[in-house]
Amino acid sequence: KVDVLRFYVHEKQLALHHPSAYGLEDIEPYLEPIPMQRSDRLVERNIWEKMWRGWLNTARKYLNDADWFMKADIDTFLVVDNVK
Repeated sequence: KVDVLRFYVHEKQLALHHPSAYGLEDIEPYLEPIPMQRSDRLVERNIWEKMWRGWLNTARKYLNDADWFMKADIDTFLVVDNVK
């Protein structure tokens, strides 16, 4: 059972590509904007910073709320029975 599901999104990219512009209002409660220090140029992407800040945010907000945490990407394949 998943109690908390969050998608960390670069706050500037979220402002540029808000879910409501694509008819995806249902995912808004799950989005958490992450402030980034580095350039927001798409060619630089800065995935490491977003990942690090996402884990930092997770620790600050949810550390005592779950037994474990998981990072997954859009191309992650997960067999839930193996996660016990």
